[in-house]
Amino acid sequence: MKLAVAALIRNEIDNVGSFLQHLDALIDHVPLMDHGSIDGTDRLLEQAFAQRPGWTLWRLEPVGYHQTAFNIFALRHLMRHTDADVAMFLDADEFIDVPDRASLQAALAGLTDPDRIGYMHWRNVVPDRLNTRTISQGEAIWRTPHLSILGKVVIPRLFWARHNQEMTLAIGNHGLYFDPQHMVPVDQVGEILHLPIRSHAQPSSKVLAGVFSVMAQADRLPAQGWHWFDILWRIADDTLRDADVIGIATQYSEQGRHGTQSLSWAELQASGYIRTSLEVVFGPPPAVTEPLAVDPIRLIATILRRFQIEDVRNCKLVLDSNRVRFVPRPTPVDPAPVDPPVDPMP
Repeated sequence: MKLAVAALIRNEIDNVGSFLQHLDALIDHVPLMDHGSIDGTDRLLEQAFAQRPGWTLWRLEPVGYHQTAFNIFALRHLMRHTDADVAMFLDADEFIDVPDRASLQAALAGLTDPDRIGYMHWRNVVPDRLNTRTISQGEAIWRTPHLSILGKVVIPRLFWARHNQEMTLAIGNHGLYFDPQHMVPVDQVGEILHLPIRSHAQPSSKVLAGVFSVMAQADRLPAQGWHWFDILWRIADDTLRDADVIGIATQYSEQGRHGTQSLSWAELQASGYIRTSLEVVFGPPPAVTEPLAVDPIRLIATILRRFQIEDVRNCKLVLDSNRVRFVPRPTPVDPAPVDPPVDPMP
């Protein structure tokens, strides 16, 4: 069984090394899309991908966070140009909770119905320390006993062969639809340990880049990126405390009536979180170590220099060498009017 993962990454220097180790132990084909990283993630990826012939590193030129369009583009590439039997979507803060590749293949072997897909629910985790550092194997974490309502789709080639012309990815890769009222049925095939917040400082660059990318989308939905804006307002008000970081990590993307609720360490433990360690399968570590900090002024300047409003409905993505860029869709041309036939017997 050949396994593939499409991954969209930006400024994940504290975590991307462990993520690449994790993929190295499990995955055959990886189109990884770097969305303008400036914190050293780009340099680390270049070296890692140079050593892995089945992996492909793409540079995304669009400014906006067109996640669905990017991932559909990567999925089509995988199904058309590789022998992948199963395709998944992972972010750099997600780790499939398996001890080895054989366990993952056994879980995916049951995906034999061409009208169903697999699903891996998130299990949100919180790091035991909120100081800036490299996240690594054996990291002390707090693990929830409850699965999140969200997760990631797992698409077998059998399903793609039958339904690729009618399927639509949900935002965040949290679901797959035939149409807005008809969700594709899923089978649970595993869990993903989700580590979205790793330190007190890490969310700053994440939300700055994220907010600008959402604002660049002409077709964005009203609630899209709400969790980034929630964090942004706390940073702007200088009210982002440890309890806020813990609350954001435990409730990430699960919008409550009044936004994300803060949570103390004592409340975290009382809610059932258990202290353990990040013990999923890892391959060899990358050879490059980069500084962990990103200069927010440079980040904003870099984004603003390229900032533009983009409408994915009027463009299509193309792969030019290792760069993915937008090109305008052809404007439909009305056919020339045709004279009616002449009646030979008026």
